[in-house]
Amino acid sequence: MEKGYVLGPQHWLQPGVSITHPNQRAGEYLEGAPLLAIEIVSEYNTPKRIAIKVEDYLANGGEEVWVVYQEHRNMWIHRKDGTRELRSGCFPVALLGGQMIDLDQIFEDGIE
Repeated sequence: MEKGYVLGPQHWLQPGVSITHPNQRAGEYLEGAPLLAIEIVSEYNTPKRIAIKVEDYLANGGEEVWVVYQEHRNMWIHRKDGTRELRSGCFPVALLGGQMIDLDQIFEDGIE
Protein backbone atom coordinates (compact mmCIF):
# COMPACT_ATOMS: atom_id res chain seq x y z
CA MET A 1 0.00 0.00 0.00
CA GLU A 2 1.38 3.37 -0.94
CA LYS A 3 1.13 6.03 1.72
CA GLY A 4 2.70 9.45 2.04
CA TYR A 5 4.36 11.17 4.97
CA VAL A 6 3.22 14.63 6.01
CA LEU A 7 6.18 16.81 6.99
CA GLY A 8 4.40 20.13 7.39
CA PRO A 9 1.03 21.83 6.87
CA GLN A 10 1.33 21.82 3.07
CA HIS A 11 4.27 19.44 2.60
CA TRP A 12 4.30 15.68 2.16
CA LEU A 13 6.52 13.12 0.46
CA GLN A 14 6.06 9.56 -0.76
CA PRO A 15 9.30 7.58 -0.92
CA GLY A 16 9.82 4.71 -3.36
CA VAL A 17 10.08 2.34 -0.38
CA SER A 18 9.91 3.10 3.34
CA ILE A 19 9.86 1.62 6.82
CA THR A 20 7.85 3.51 9.42
CA HIS A 21 8.86 4.21 13.00
CA PRO A 22 7.27 1.89 15.56
CA ASN A 23 3.90 3.40 16.57
CA GLN A 24 4.23 6.23 14.03
CA ARG A 25 1.13 8.43 14.18
CA ALA A 26 -1.09 8.28 11.15
CA GLY A 27 -4.14 10.00 9.78
CA GLU A 28 -4.70 10.49 6.08
CA TYR A 29 -0.87 10.46 5.93
CA LEU A 30 1.78 9.16 8.31
CA GLU A 31 3.06 12.00 10.50
CA GLY A 32 6.74 12.91 10.18
CA ALA A 33 9.39 11.18 8.12
CA PRO A 34 9.76 7.40 7.93
CA LEU A 35 12.45 5.59 9.91
CA LEU A 36 14.01 4.62 6.56
CA ALA A 37 13.23 6.15 3.17
CA ILE A 38 14.56 4.65 -0.06
CA GLU A 39 14.63 6.81 -3.17
CA ILE A 40 15.65 5.59 -6.62
CA VAL A 41 17.38 8.02 -8.97
CA SER A 42 15.60 8.14 -12.33
CA GLU A 43 14.83 10.47 -15.19
CA TYR A 44 12.00 11.99 -13.12
CA ASN A 45 13.47 11.55 -9.65
CA THR A 46 16.70 13.42 -10.33
CA PRO A 47 19.68 13.68 -7.97
CA LYS A 48 18.81 17.35 -7.34
CA ARG A 49 15.20 16.51 -6.35
CA ILE A 50 16.37 13.63 -4.20
CA ALA A 51 18.93 15.83 -2.39
CA ILE A 52 16.05 18.04 -1.24
CA LYS A 53 14.07 14.97 -0.14
CA VAL A 54 17.05 13.62 1.82
CA GLU A 55 17.27 16.88 3.78
CA ASP A 56 13.50 16.87 4.39
CA TYR A 57 13.40 13.26 5.62
CA LEU A 58 16.38 13.67 7.96
CA ALA A 59 15.16 17.05 9.32
CA ASN A 60 11.75 15.56 10.13
CA GLY A 61 12.65 12.44 12.10
CA GLY A 62 14.13 10.05 9.55
CA GLU A 63 17.07 7.91 10.66
CA GLU A 64 18.40 6.97 7.22
CA VAL A 65 17.76 7.70 3.57
CA TRP A 66 19.07 5.34 0.92
CA VAL A 67 19.59 6.83 -2.55
CA VAL A 68 19.83 4.08 -5.16
CA TYR A 69 21.69 4.56 -8.44
CA GLN A 70 20.64 1.68 -10.72
CA GLU A 71 23.03 2.71 -13.48
CA HIS A 72 26.04 2.44 -11.13
CA ARG A 73 24.62 -0.52 -9.15
CA ASN A 74 25.25 1.22 -5.83
CA MET A 75 23.61 3.46 -3.26
CA TRP A 76 24.43 6.20 -0.80
CA ILE A 77 23.27 5.83 2.79
CA HIS A 78 22.57 9.23 4.42
CA ARG A 79 22.18 9.25 8.21
CA LYS A 80 20.63 11.77 10.58
CA ASP A 81 24.03 12.37 12.21
CA GLY A 82 25.23 13.85 8.90
CA THR A 83 27.38 10.90 7.85
CA ARG A 84 26.98 9.16 4.54
CA GLU A 85 28.58 6.20 2.88
CA LEU A 86 28.62 4.63 -0.55
CA ARG A 87 27.60 0.97 -0.64
CA SER A 88 27.57 -1.76 -3.26
CA GLY A 89 27.53 -5.56 -3.25
CA CYS A 90 26.47 -7.31 -0.04
CA PHE A 91 26.68 -5.60 3.36
CA PRO A 92 25.04 -5.57 6.83
CA VAL A 93 22.64 -2.78 7.79
CA ALA A 94 22.78 -1.69 11.44
CA LEU A 95 19.36 0.02 11.23
CA LEU A 96 17.87 -3.37 10.30
CA GLY A 97 19.55 -5.29 13.12
CA GLY A 98 22.54 -6.35 11.01
CA GLN A 99 20.37 -7.82 8.25
CA MET A 100 22.42 -8.40 5.10
CA ILE A 101 21.41 -6.51 1.95
CA ASP A 102 22.64 -7.85 -1.40
CA LEU A 103 22.42 -5.02 -3.92
CA ASP A 104 23.73 -7.24 -6.72
CA GLN A 105 20.77 -9.58 -6.20
CA ILE A 106 18.33 -6.67 -6.08
CA PHE A 107 19.71 -5.24 -9.31
CA GLU A 108 19.59 -8.69 -10.98
CA ASP A 109 15.93 -9.06 -10.00
CA GLY A 110 15.23 -5.53 -11.23
CA ILE A 111 14.02 -2.30 -9.66
CA GLU A 112 11.01 -0.51 -11.06
